[in-house]
Amino acid sequence: MQAIRSSIYLHSVPAELAERDLLFYFNGNLGGTEQFQNYSFGIRQQLRALYGHLLPRATAYAEGNAPAVPYENRVIVTDVKTPRYSQMLSRSTFCGVMPGWGWSGRFEDAVLHGCIPVLLQDDIDAPFDTVLDWRTYALRVPRAQMHTMLERLLVTSKRQRLRMQGALSQVWQRFTYAGVVAAEHRRASADGREPGPGSELARYARGDAVATLLMELKARLQLRRMRKREKNGMVGLSFPSVAESGMTATRSGCEVSNSGIDVSPELPDDILATLNSSVMRKDFDGRVVNGWTI
Repeated sequence: MQAIRSSIYLHSVPAELAERDLLFYFNGNLGGTEQFQNYSFGIRQQLRALYGHLLPRATAYAEGNAPAVPYENRVIVTDVKTPRYSQMLSRSTFCGVMPGWGWSGRFEDAVLHGCIPVLLQDDIDAPFDTVLDWRTYALRVPRAQMHTMLERLLVTSKRQRLRMQGALSQVWQRFTYAGVVAAEHRRASADGREPGPGSELARYARGDAVATLLMELKARLQLRRMRKREKNGMVGLSFPSVAESGMTATRSGCEVSNSGIDVSPELPDDILATLNSSVMRKDFDGRVVNGWTI
């Protein structure tokens, strides 16, 4: 909830115009003890081993004690908790996204603060990737290429960064539970109570995470049905890439009524045909990811 309240999208500074003077930021458990040696499949530990040496100077810069630190060295990878977590996310251009024991909320933290998520998790899908094209607002760096991550970030042009931040500003509400806040406000009003915090969020109830999840499930179900029909020779569909299809970051049709009932329209075949086959892999069930069977 704190991440949502401090989201830049609820304040007056647009994501694409917010000053971002830090190149990369990640703050969280880095598996520094024997108890956590297998934490995050070793990915967070690898990140610290590669870039932890930049922390002292980058931290000094962030605190205003080292103004001459080059932008390419403003990389903070730390496990030291800070009350300025939201502020640091809002100051960063790129933010790390890695697994914890399994699920991690770092993707949502980055999106809500207009920070471009950097996915450092092989074979783990991005949230809602059937109905949201994460490639328009996030980057993926394979684990085998983590040692070149900074080079990858630095060659991303300013124009591309602004385009990705603009895409973030179109999808951020998909990662909130604004509908829950709106429902509580309605109950408070009906009971004659003062509404709780988050009134500024309630207006984004349409198209929140619940609505997007319903659309994700519906799209996957329809894709599965279509592939079954195709297997039986009933249809023959190709799945062009998102770039070929010209689809935007947010796909249409995520709708939930005030009572919480899914009223999303069925996706027509021509729209389904534009979904890249990678958004719901044929081997999704039973995959082995970092030694774990999904």
